Amino acid sequence: MKNSIKNIFESERGLLLLPFVSLGTPNTQINKQAIIAMDKNGANIIELGIPYSDPVADGPVIQDAYNKAIKNGVNIRKAFKILMNLKGKIKSPIIVFIYYNQLLNYGINKFLEKLIQLEVQGIIVPDLPYDESQILKKKCTINNIALISLIALTSSFSRIKKIARNAEGFLYLISKTGVTGGTGKLMNKLKIIIKTIQKLTSKPVVVGFGINSRRQIKQLIEWNSNGIVIGSPCVQILLQSSKEVCVIKLSGLIKQIKESTSSTSN
Repeated sequence: MKNSIKNIFESERGLLLLPFVSLGTPNTQINKQAIIAMDKNGANIIELGIPYSDPVADGPVIQDAYNKAIKNGVNIRKAFKILMNLKGKIKSPIIVFIYYNQLLNYGINKFLEKLIQLEVQGIIVPDLPYDESQILKKKCTINNIALISLIALTSSFSRIKKIARNAEGFLYLISKTGVTGGTGKLMNKLKIIIKTIQKLTSKPVVVGFGINSRRQIKQLIEWNSNGIVIGSPCVQILLQSSKEVCVIKLSGLIKQIKESTSSTSN
């Protein structure tokens, strides 16, 4: 399986868009339609979260989506069925967002074998510390699956250096302390860390957690970020809109964000 994350960053100009939705929200059929719609309307890479009962890195919107999906019977196996139904229907590389206990309980080798079958290009494990990730990283590398590393605003220079120089795919820079979602002005420290990472590695820097405004997008373009993750706003549409219009609304949001990344960078 050829990993296309690198190709996307090399071939696309400007700020790349990486939307996130939880698998199975609001139901499996509409979820599939929503993911296809994101792909058609400007997503460069798509992040998909596997529902979990204790998502410590996620804010209330994504927690709510996970809880509702679990009540509807969505587990890893059903998440894989959704992914199987997407094969050949989208062009964007897929990255799966999963917690470490889920991975252990399912079986790491079995999980990675399934990702290969499903042509998933990357994996994010938000609660797995970098220093404890080397065994998983080795297994991912053998299977040409990028284990995406996260960097926090509180990381020391030595830690940033270690993570940046061993990164796969891209670096996921967390824009704030705490969980996903929320609003607020981006901290100037983010600009410094982006610059620091880009001096240490040629791997792209993608910023996520709490990105939801045109002003933030403009700042991140000025600070030379390579991509943004938009999660809670996408999930919120699937949770709060009627089933008849949520895919249309999500398509509109993705188009709007994509236009912002293009027009603001001109």
